[in-house]
Amino acid sequence: MIWIVGEYAERIDNADEILQSFLDGFHDENTQVQLQLLTAIVKLFLKKPQETQELVQKVLSLATQDSDNPDLRDRGYIYWRLLSTDPAAAKEVVLAEKPLISEETDLIEPTLLDELICHISSLASVYHKPPSAFVEGRVPVRKIQVNRNADDAAETDPHIEEDDRTYNETEEAEAPPEEVGGGDLLIGDLLSLDYPAPTPVQQPVNNANQQQPVADLLGDIFGGMDLGGPAAPAPATSSPMDLFSLSAPTTYVAPAQVILPAARAKGLEVSASFARRNKGIFMDLTFTNKTMMGMSGFAVQFNKNSFGLTPGAPLSVNCPVLPGISAPTSLSIVTTGPVMKMEPLLKVQMAMKNDIDVFYFECLVPAHVLFVEEGSMERNLFPQMWR
Repeated sequence: MIWIVGEYAERIDNADEILQSFLDGFHDENTQVQLQLLTAIVKLFLKKPQETQELVQKVLSLATQDSDNPDLRDRGYIYWRLLSTDPAAAKEVVLAEKPLISEETDLIEPTLLDELICHISSLASVYHKPPSAFVEGRVPVRKIQVNRNADDAAETDPHIEEDDRTYNETEEAEAPPEEVGGGDLLIGDLLSLDYPAPTPVQQPVNNANQQQPVADLLGDIFGGMDLGGPAAPAPATSSPMDLFSLSAPTTYVAPAQVILPAARAKGLEVSASFARRNKGIFMDLTFTNKTMMGMSGFAVQFNKNSFGLTPGAPLSVNCPVLPGISAPTSLSIVTTGPVMKMEPLLKVQMAMKNDIDVFYFECLVPAHVLFVEEGSMERNLFPQMWR
């Protein structure tokens, strides 16, 4: 909408009022909206300079003096200097006509276009030329006529050289070898594996008292397990993780995130992650002191939230936290606090206190820590619960 108002400002009577309404919340908009609003107001000024001088001065001031975004500031300075030095050049730059969108397929002959479509994934589609225009003729192909009666002629004429007799032997040497050993060797060649040459299989000696070992194929595939003994039977309650000898993690711990940056807490940075351990909820905190003095007297308090989350014990931190040092700790959380529905549902507002000040912030609690381990129930109770 902002682009439409700026592009067709001369046709819209209240274009300045519309853009002014967006300009009132300039700092609340994202960067793309701010850039488009700046360009639209400059276009409006170039089309109606007498009515919008105050509006363009305001948006240029917001973009160059009150914004920290480098892209927005650079565009604001460019517009400001264009308007202050050469308004005519500014009009040619900002109000330049858009080129017409056209396709080049109409300029190509239909027969050539059909041939290029067949080579869409080759250089022919880039050069707009058929492959024969830049491939054929570069490397001459040597065609040799095979003289099938050369051997007979050599027997009768001793002056014929050995190399001039025939090229049948050369052709047989260059012929591709036949497949040896079945499809397994062919698959090995496709995978670039170094398979040894096939060896003849020796027939085992019949011995009623001797038990032949069975090869462990899975062990051979996954890294050379012991092939000498019989293959062990697979357990009845195996899972896909057991096939690769991996154990599934018992609980998931999300990576720690900065919930209170140092810029908002006078040099105190707080990182946190939530986890479920021993059938309880824990908040793993890390306090980083980015000031030049020590910190102590830490305490935390939760506001009312959707699940009644509240600290289960006082916050314990090794004090004082010296400058440049990080102090980790773990806070037990229970669900016996006051309940109030939040938006979003998992948001929790907190207050952090130390000997410097009290800081307020909020974070989102991951949903998986709220699920209890004793979730099983009788089959007939499940439908009754969801009625």
